[in-house]
Amino acid sequence: MKKNIIIAGLALLNIVTLFLWLRPHFTKESSIVFGFPDAKLAESERITFAEIQFQTAGIKAIRNIPPGWGFSMVLDPPPNPKVVGSITVGAAAVGSSKELPVFELER
Repeated sequence: MKKNIIIAGLALLNIVTLFLWLRPHFTKESSIVFGFPDAKLAESERITFAEIQFQTAGIKAIRNIPPGWGFSMVLDPPPNPKVVGSITVGAAAVGSSKELPVFELER
């Protein structure tokens, strides 16, 4: 009887371990949120242009685009997207890189 309980417990442990190992491969939760690196600016400096390039990533979403900014994406070469943004009006300049968009990347 004790032997059967131990075998059943080990089998259950293997099933749980297998589920936890395979779970990221079957769910949509395998994305990464990434933003522009922090840039030190002087008191009178503002950001009017931003460019970032990813290697072997898919951009799932772009969030928090500041008002007055336009962004475009270049897919050349295909697995390495480049995102370029700039202001459309002078008042749209931002004072910190934390105000720039964040990207949700797929693995």
